[in-house]
Amino acid sequence: SGSGGGGGSAHAVASCRDEVSGGEGDWLSRQRGTGAIGAVWDIWAAEDEPRLSAFLARVASERGEAPAHPIHDQCFYVGRALRERLAAEEGVRGWRFVQRQGEAVFIPAGCPHQVLNVRACIKVAQDFVSPEHLPRCLSLLDAFRPLPRAHKRSEDLLGPKAIAAHAASRALHALGAHFLHQPPHESQPPQRQAPPPRPPPTPRPPPLL
Repeated sequence: SGSGGGGGSAHAVASCRDEVSGGEGDWLSRQRGTGAIGAVWDIWAAEDEPRLSAFLARVASERGEAPAHPIHDQCFYVGRALRERLAAEEGVRGWRFVQRQGEAVFIPAGCPHQVLNVRACIKVAQDFVSPEHLPRCLSLLDAFRPLPRAHKRSEDLLGPKAIAAHAASRALHALGAHFLHQPPHESQPPQRQAPPPRPPPTPRPPPLL
């Protein structure tokens, strides 16, 4: 399996035994397609992250837990009961789909997500920063900043600010090289031409006496 999306979204991994015994097996049995199912994914929109965080914070409080961050600590798997409660209390619904052998999953920056492994899997993940999601990646840095220093998400793993600075420097260098190698008639403004010389004045005839 593979995943990416440009930016530090937290995820949780659940054991197959607990979730399938809790009713997920019925949903899996209705999935159509070819190839063995390796994992089940849930992804929520980045815009719903504040409501999802508030909901999970309430659930943690009910359980007597106090995570530094209910999503970035990766201490929850949102099973069917919690997904139904999330929809009823917050109006938040995500996207659920299966990942089969040989398929990759691309996750947009900032989208909370979780994965349920239904068989033995090897995870191959690669984070990346796309130009379209650079603002979202920068906003994630602000979300990670209040976390404790020892938190695994407190470190800037993607470095979007450094990427943006290097991209701007490279662009300016390319522009400078482009104008430096332009022919003189293209890189220099046209020279003003001198006006043509005026014709000599016409001699006047002498006055009549």
